Amino acid sequence: MTWLKRVEDLLDSPSADETIGFRLRVWNDPQGHVRLDLALDGAVPLTCQRTLDRFLHPIASQSDLTLVESEAELSTLPEDAEPKVCSEGRLQLVDLIEDEVLLQLPVVPVKPDSEPVVQAGDPPFEPEEPSSPFAALEQLKKR
Repeated sequence: MTWLKRVEDLLDSPSADETIGFRLRVWNDPQGHVRLDLALDGAVPLTCQRTLDRFLHPIASQSDLTLVESEAELSTLPEDAEPKVCSEGRLQLVDLIEDEVLLQLPVVPVKPDSEPVVQAGDPPFEPEEPSSPFAALEQLKKR
């Protein structure tokens, strides 16, 4: 995946057998706008932040984009359209795929079957009951 430069540094030593496939369909809608249907499917290697183990994170994405040449054209699009501004009428497909992959990556990679790390002697974690924001105001009011 050396062609995805912005993604490469986030991965755990990608190899040739880990791939992301994509399918692209380009068409014009009835209003004459250029539309792209982009689907991604595959997996990328990440490092689990709990266990430091390598694991494959699935990538599955489906996008329907409407291409426009400038932000001035955004007002002409239907409300449900997802715009993609392409200056100079050009679109870099690699950048588009890279954006979609980045959106699929977790902020903190955690292997799905990993358990939270608990050290010996630590009390079991029990979440606190949420306190009411009005309780704090009540205490201030009493002062």
